[in-house]
Amino acid sequence: MSPARQGSFIIDMNAWVIANPFLATVALGGGTNVVAPYVNKTIEYVFGKALGNISEVPNGYKKYYKRLSKEDKNQLEILVQRIEPPLSRAHSVVGQTAGEVKFISNRTELFKMDENTKEYIKAKPANAPEILETNVTAYNVVSGNGRMFDPVHKRTAAFTLSKSPLKGTGKVITTSLDQYQAGRKGMVKVTADRVQTESGRLKKFSVTAAEEIAKSDWKNGQDPLRAARKK
Repeated sequence: MSPARQGSFIIDMNAWVIANPFLATVALGGGTNVVAPYVNKTIEYVFGKALGNISEVPNGYKKYYKRLSKEDKNQLEILVQRIEPPLSRAHSVVGQTAGEVKFISNRTELFKMDENTKEYIKAKPANAPEILETNVTAYNVVSGNGRMFDPVHKRTAAFTLSKSPLKGTGKVITTSLDQYQAGRKGMVKVTADRVQTESGRLKKFSVTAAEEIAKSDWKNGQDPLRAARKK
């Protein structure tokens, strides 16, 4: 993975890792045996997320991830976004001169690119906006990325705010998350387009608007945003 060309995702990754306070601490403290696994797990997480292989923080990375500051976590999410364009270009060899490309460090496979990841990285908007009643389970204000419940597939899915969301959308999303984390339903009305692969695999939602559900649409007179969730 080195030497890296100027402007490549490798340089972005190296700069983030070197600048991270936790890495500096363990290195200066003589804990060099911790650095290599930490770097490897960070790479696995960032590339795994960008390539669609993982959606949550893996168990093997949680002990490192929890030591990161809020700002570090924000930068990590931004890094996932920044490496998508070069990863898309890097996939040009898949299916042409190679069936798959593996990235290995000390005999440990960090990630690989193949036909499945190529299809995922090239996912496109369906251009068919939907109105969903959903709740937000995670949200990063800096990157605009998060997770919300997909009522069609009955599981959480990634989302990102569109470049020009309706005014107030971010505030409603934050309110939904706050209510959900407080043990309430956190339900809001979201307008979003599915970004998916040619085979129909969902990559994420592109959210253009979010608003509280109108009182006239409440069921049994209960506010779906602030009503307590059933345990």
